[in-house]
Amino acid sequence: MGENTDTDKGDLVDQVKSAVDQAVNQQKDRMAERLSAVAEAMKDTGRTLVQHNATAARYAQTWAARVEGVAETVKVRSAGQLVSVTEDFARRQPGLFVGAAVAAGFMLARVLRGDGGGDGQVAGTADAGEPMPAVAEDALRHLTGQAL
Repeated sequence: MGENTDTDKGDLVDQVKSAVDQAVNQQKDRMAERLSAVAEAMKDTGRTLVQHNATAARYAQTWAARVEGVAETVKVRSAGQLVSVTEDFARRQPGLFVGAAVAAGFMLARVLRGDGGGDGQVAGTADAGEPMPAVAEDALRHLTGQAL
C-alpha cells in the first residue's frame, strides 16, 4: 500500500511538472510571436519614414532587427535558459538592466499604441538627429554583442 501511494505521488508530480512546462512553453511561444509582430510593425514604420526622415527610419529599422533577434532567442532557448541569462545580466549590470527595461517598456508602449509623437519621430529619439539614449544603446550592445 505504501509503495503504491509513493508511485501515485510521483506520477502526480510528473503530471504537474509536465503541465507547467507545457504552459510555460506556450507563453514563451506567444511572447516570441508578439515580439516578431512588433518587429514587423517597426519595419513598416521604418519603410514609411524613409521618405520623410531618413535618420528616424534608420533607427526604426535598427530596433526592428534587434527585436527580431530577441524574438528568435526566445523561440530557440528554453524558459529556464532565458531566466538564467536575464538573471545573470541583471546581477552583473543592474543599472543597465533597469535602464534597458524602462527604455524597452516605453518603446514597446509607443509602438503598440502607434504613437510616434505626431512629428515623425521614433521612440528613443528626442530629435531626428539625436542618438538614442546611451543606456538603451549600451544594453542592446551588451545583449546582442554588436555596435549600433
